[in-house]
Amino acid sequence: MKKILNKFLVLFGILALVSCLDDKGNYEYDDVSANKISIRLSSSTSSAYLGEAITFSPSLVIANPERADTNVFKWEYYFNGYGLVCTTRYMNHVFEDAKVGTVEGILRALDTTTGQSYTYNLSFKYLNPYNQGWLLLLKDGNKSKLNLVKKLNDEWRMDNDLTRLLHNVDLGTNPQKLVYNYTTYRNEVRIFQDQDVILEGDNYEQVGTFEEEFFGNKYPEGFEPSYVTTTGGKVSAILGTNGDVYTKIFYDKTTYPSERWMERVLQDNGRKLNVQHLISGIPLSSSVYNLLVYDRDSSSFYLIGGNGFNANTGSLFRLDPPEGWSADSSFAPSPRDLSEYDVLYCALRYPSSTNMNLFTILRKKTSNEYFFYGFEYRSNSYNTEVSNMYYKKVPDGVAGMLGDGAMYRVTKGTRVSDPIYLFIVPSSERKSLYYCNALLPSPELILYENFQEDITALNMNYNTDTELGVGLANNNFYVLNVTRELLTGSSNEDKIICEINVGATIVDCCWKQN
Repeated sequence: MKKILNKFLVLFGILALVSCLDDKGNYEYDDVSANKISIRLSSSTSSAYLGEAITFSPSLVIANPERADTNVFKWEYYFNGYGLVCTTRYMNHVFEDAKVGTVEGILRALDTTTGQSYTYNLSFKYLNPYNQGWLLLLKDGNKSKLNLVKKLNDEWRMDNDLTRLLHNVDLGTNPQKLVYNYTTYRNEVRIFQDQDVILEGDNYEQVGTFEEEFFGNKYPEGFEPSYVTTTGGKVSAILGTNGDVYTKIFYDKTTYPSERWMERVLQDNGRKLNVQHLISGIPLSSSVYNLLVYDRDSSSFYLIGGNGFNANTGSLFRLDPPEGWSADSSFAPSPRDLSEYDVLYCALRYPSSTNMNLFTILRKKTSNEYFFYGFEYRSNSYNTEVSNMYYKKVPDGVAGMLGDGAMYRVTKGTRVSDPIYLFIVPSSERKSLYYCNALLPSPELILYENFQEDITALNMNYNTDTELGVGLANNNFYVLNVTRELLTGSSNEDKIICEINVGATIVDCCWKQN
């Protein structure tokens, strides 16, 4: 009996299937592609500063025009840690208790006529309001102030007097220079003034003074700091106006001022260096392990090893010319002997952990001729290798704008073949900004802009390599467009990206991003 029942059920199933196939034309089927619905957003991520609204403006793409009524859809925004936060199509919501960082979420569109729902993964990011932008060191009377000019959603704005705004304290007096150091192990803003101070890079709280980093909490006799920099290779160096350099090696994000500068000044086999230039990797290049210095007394370049040197971290290496170089055959002077020249300006380009490119401006002492000079160098645990040296006389039209007291900035680039755009503010024409491509066989001086007042501050946004910050004596700050397309004349973009009056004398500026 059981066998008969099983046979009957199988037979019934077959007959049912055949019946369905035969009756196919008796039913209406939706064309899936014709009724496809999807959520579209220009971007799946929205960002804002803390305290500002996060916005999303989705649209629905419905293939079948007969079903194009979007009013039948119910909208829901869900975010991790917050749950349901919005039930309208266009979200404009302030997360009051949010912290800096990214939050993942889902947008759900429910078709109330069919019960079908559609989802879209999205996220929002809250930014530190003071982390990114142009830092401006200002002199207001005799007071030091630190302002931040920043851009969000195509709008430029300014935060005034950050230390007073965030911590209700004054920065100091008699401002002179601003340095920003950012690596894996360091995030700091250093202010050179009557009392040189170190600020934490995220919240601008004072974490120490320069003097507290020295043993005895005071500068060595005759030492006055003029520049300080750090590397991703856990080495820092500080230069004094007297040519002395002190170094330190750090191993973690330790609290200031627990790490002290070494008591012994930088030396080569017992001879104290007389350093004119302390040359760091372009800011924001945290992978750069090493530092360069130029010593006046030996007329030589030296490298200070970072952690790419392992046991040699903090050691000093004098650079030699490439293998096969000789004074008789080579057209370029040796990095070991530049005694015939004054070294006016030095900058490192397209930096990486071990490979760098040095660009310098030289002036021959006997003839007062100017030269663009440089080389690549590669370093490892055992030695340094100099290669691809170049040396070219600067044409008179460009040379006339160089010299003592001029201001210089050079583009970073990413490859050896990239143009070296050198920006110049001559000492005799403080209202004028010029530039040239130093790599060309015969560089041509081009006027970028004549301003109404003297230029007091000049720096490059090395994060993009396409913006130049310029401060004027009338308290105006400009962000200038210096894309390759604009500089070569192949673009008609506006030169001025931002113009803002900051209300005090602009002493220095730099781009900050982390």
